[in-house]
Amino acid sequence: MIDKIPSRVWFPFWVDKWIFGSMRLEFEPVERAIWVDLLALAAKDDGWIRANEDTPYLMAQLAGLLVYPTDVFSQAVDKFVERGKLSRCDNGILRIKNWEKYCGTIEYRRKLKQRHLSRSPGQAKEFPPIDSNQNQSTEAALVTLSGTQCHASRDPDQIRSDKRRRGTTTANTIRLILDEEPKRWEGITDEDKALWKKTYPGCDIDYVLQEMISYWDAQPASKRKVNWKRTIVNRLKWLQDHGGTPGARVPGESRWLRMTKLKDHE
Repeated sequence: MIDKIPSRVWFPFWVDKWIFGSMRLEFEPVERAIWVDLLALAAKDDGWIRANEDTPYLMAQLAGLLVYPTDVFSQAVDKFVERGKLSRCDNGILRIKNWEKYCGTIEYRRKLKQRHLSRSPGQAKEFPPIDSNQNQSTEAALVTLSGTQCHASRDPDQIRSDKRRRGTTTANTIRLILDEEPKRWEGITDEDKALWKKTYPGCDIDYVLQEMISYWDAQPASKRKVNWKRTIVNRLKWLQDHGGTPGARVPGESRWLRMTKLKDHE
């Protein structure tokens, strides 16, 4: 029976075997399409294609579900059984043969490792360690195959915290201190200010920095930035393009004013 929660939400699709294997020579394009649909359907019931443990699907029912003509679908299934791709029980229930190859189970990867070691001793590719007690779920297989921790299960707040922690270990890090008095910037050097003043002559750097303290102090902590230096530069650039800050505007039209006039003439 198809589980309400599928036993697998994905299955490995072996690229070389699909492109260069015998499947492409033995079966017609529509039959290959049916085969992939059957694999996806079987993934919902650990390799079985059945209505429940004792009842098979009718061919017309399966064909309708997967949107194929009944005669084309039935012929393809018969061909899969004949060529050893599918097994058909006495009661008509279907199962994908060698299903373990399609779902990347721990047992199958162990067999691959042993086969690889026996064929090329001393030059075998390293496989991730196999935990015999590991759950054979899709998520566990994915973590073990990739050799890395899956980030999808991590807490987003923890990820942001890690980013902030990594950011504070770099040299000359600019930080905005809002959790203690006086609220202030740390890590801004005279060289930083000189560069910003030269690059954005229409902005009063100290005025902008103080304005940003007030603005970010009013924002939720979750919105605070990791890269404060980039945030400052983005703010300065925006102000420069829109006329600069009061008391620091240089003679001549701002870029924003020039662009506005050009749009008016279009």
